[in-house]
Amino acid sequence: MASLEQSPRMASPERARLDASMFGDTTLAQVQVTLLLSLMTISIFGAASNVAQIVLVLMIASQAWRSLLTAMPRIWILLTFPAMAVASTMWSDAPMISLRYSLQFAYTVAAGLLVAVAIGPRRMVAALYISSAVVVFGSLFVNRWGMSEEGPVLIGLTGSKNQIASVCQMAIAAAFAVMFDKEQPAWMRRSSFIGVFLALSMLLQAHSATGVLTAMGATAAFVGLLLLRPLGTGARLGVILAALVVLTPVVVAKDVVVREAQEVATKVFKKDATLTGRTYLWRKADELIAQKPTLGHGYRAVWLGKSMTTIGLLRWTGLSDGRGFHFHHTFREVTVDTGYIGLGVFLVSLGLIGFSLLTNVVWNLTVPTAFFFSAYLTMISRVFTEVIVGPFSPMTLLLFALGVYGVARRNEPARLQPGLVEDRGRR
Repeated sequence: MASLEQSPRMASPERARLDASMFGDTTLAQVQVTLLLSLMTISIFGAASNVAQIVLVLMIASQAWRSLLTAMPRIWILLTFPAMAVASTMWSDAPMISLRYSLQFAYTVAAGLLVAVAIGPRRMVAALYISSAVVVFGSLFVNRWGMSEEGPVLIGLTGSKNQIASVCQMAIAAAFAVMFDKEQPAWMRRSSFIGVFLALSMLLQAHSATGVLTAMGATAAFVGLLLLRPLGTGARLGVILAALVVLTPVVVAKDVVVREAQEVATKVFKKDATLTGRTYLWRKADELIAQKPTLGHGYRAVWLGKSMTTIGLLRWTGLSDGRGFHFHHTFREVTVDTGYIGLGVFLVSLGLIGFSLLTNVVWNLTVPTAFFFSAYLTMISRVFTEVIVGPFSPMTLLLFALGVYGVARRNEPARLQPGLVEDRGRR
């Protein structure tokens, strides 16, 4: 095991040799992961989709469980927040609700860890590209529309305009990653131009300010990181540290930035000044946090329980149940459910994932590592207006899969070395 903890400065061929011995990485697993990601995004199949997802995860587990056990000494910390969610059952306002949905959430996190040990970084990029492209193309042929502030928008295979916007954003980001990676199959690289065009067209028609802004930001971050590839490790580290120093005032003045972003959304994108009721939800979340600040109300107990608070929130939203709804703010949602202790555990996991992905960018900057870090930044940009963790959520699966690629330092060299990993049939 000592050899697995070597410095991230380890030469790419040696690292690839270690990865080949630790992890499986087959075309079959890639196909299974692609199907899993597609089903997690498509909402029209209902409960049958969840059953199919579980079957796929079990199929992947049958091939990759030894790899997961091998990696567990380094990635176990990623399971601490799901464990906290399950533990909240003991003090939950609605214990059976918390037990059921916390176990579903823990399953989703476990699936994320599993797919990351089942396939390598480049295969994961390809799986994300194909799965999101399938949903985008499929949505063009499914005449399903949803309502938005601007009127009807095409939602296709997804359940809402926010979901279709998220899929389009991922399709654009993954398409650029495939486009710039010479190790990806030629047919996939050629199709990426069409993928970007169609995904961008659907994203614009969805009238999602968040989707447009995150697509622009993710692309800029990805391209910016790739521009650092010619630099040495020290120079790369210096540029990144300088960028962090420049961004520090933005983080410190985040409240001002959020207000300005709301102003832009209101004036430029013609959004409701209350962010479609989010400000009311945030006030209610703050009230609930004040009631039980230490350990919270229990995982999903507020939205799915039977309390007067639950009934009032559902009446306000016009929903019959809260299974698909939340406070539209990740940190508030986590704190309502698991208190400030749970928030602390979650922040440790989130920070560890980001730091490890950034470390990979510094020491082994490849197209996949640049894409993973830009994808992480995209998710972080959503935490103040959306919830990025939840049961059967593709964003949750991706976040914790990125954790494995980062924490376990599962890297690939810029170009594959003959004899180090299996022939991938790229051409």
